[in-house]
Amino acid sequence: MSFEARKEAALKELKEAGIWEINSKPPALLFLWWLGLNVRPFHYNSFFRNTLFMGLGFTAFWAPLCWFLQLYSFNTPLTHFVTTVVVVGCVFGLAMGINYKFTARKLPKRQFQMAAIVVFLGGIYVWAELAVGVFSSLGS
Repeated sequence: MSFEARKEAALKELKEAGIWEINSKPPALLFLWWLGLNVRPFHYNSFFRNTLFMGLGFTAFWAPLCWFLQLYSFNTPLTHFVTTVVVVGCVFGLAMGINYKFTARKLPKRQFQMAAIVVFLGGIYVWAELAVGVFSSLGS
């Protein structure tokens, strides 16, 4: 079976499962397909692969943008910048990995899943704020 046939079958399966099109074909995946890479939809990848890909991809895009648009003008120390980039990349990668893992499971109790995701992401946000605060106070 060719990649195109497998891709169409996977997208059809995702649509029948009730997963929105923007979640089954996110812009990052469309860009990879446009580049000609044979990448399967993220719902069919492992949690680790999604976390790693999303975290590294977001960090590669966000870090230079953040440096040139904001942190460079404030004379931010390099250690603070690297810490921020690593924390934000890890949080984003984990959030997206969890998102794809939960939507791929298709458990019948969707409200419970959403509540668990919101609580987990809230905890990660608080942890990230504390980590950035601690590291910025160490640099002072």
